[in-house]
Amino acid sequence: INVKLIYRPVWSKNDISWPGTTWGKINVNTKMYFELDSLPEGKYTVLLKNRNEKIDTINFYLRPKKYDFACSVCGRDLSLTLAKLKLIFPGNKNITQLHVDYLNDALKNGGFTTCKRHAHFFSQVYVESGNFMDFEENYKYRLYDFNSAGDEIGIYATFGTQSNDSYKTLYSQNFWDINEHLNYTGASACKHLYNKKDTCTDITDKTKRYIGVGSVTKTRNGYTVTFPASFKKDTTGTYIKYIYPIQENAVKIFLT
Repeated sequence: INVKLIYRPVWSKNDISWPGTTWGKINVNTKMYFELDSLPEGKYTVLLKNRNEKIDTINFYLRPKKYDFACSVCGRDLSLTLAKLKLIFPGNKNITQLHVDYLNDALKNGGFTTCKRHAHFFSQVYVESGNFMDFEENYKYRLYDFNSAGDEIGIYATFGTQSNDSYKTLYSQNFWDINEHLNYTGASACKHLYNKKDTCTDITDKTKRYIGVGSVTKTRNGYTVTFPASFKKDTTGTYIKYIYPIQENAVKIFLT
């Protein structure tokens, strides 16, 4: 049987092959020793080719030791350290060992047992939290805008397109003037569907919670309203964080 060993050390971007350009030969049911200079940490692949040119592949990884919290695929150490976390969130001077300890416990308890899951998790955290510095949803999103084709986009671009009489509520200027829209939340099933949060504690001091940015005026069936184009959090005002549970029987004010 022809045999070839290909391996890539963790410190290299290139594969190393033994033999270099040809194939070695082994007899069936016979031990084979590979004469390597060393056994570096990395990924190894053994190729076995029979006389019919069929190739069987065996993949495995070599690590310097067995880690308590290791990748279930490659065996790499998944434990966070302060140095690793600072590489993930560069320039963040607020990261401490306390964050490392909390994240290590959470990743273990959450079953994040592969390198890919760690990569996806921290990539998402990096984006959503602004380099691990913003831990509160701030509603700084575009509510009304145009896409590259010139079409209206944003949740308010759907006004009046629903099959019910929701526009009668939404086209009341008082609905916007008293920030009543803050009592509604979008449903994940459809970006044009909104649920009234009427089973939750009302927002305290709504006028201090968000600041409108820009304005848009829309008219529908004789109703005309002016509303903010977007919102940002008022960092100087005082407000109570609004937390609401998932509601199965919420009032649907938008219908698709």
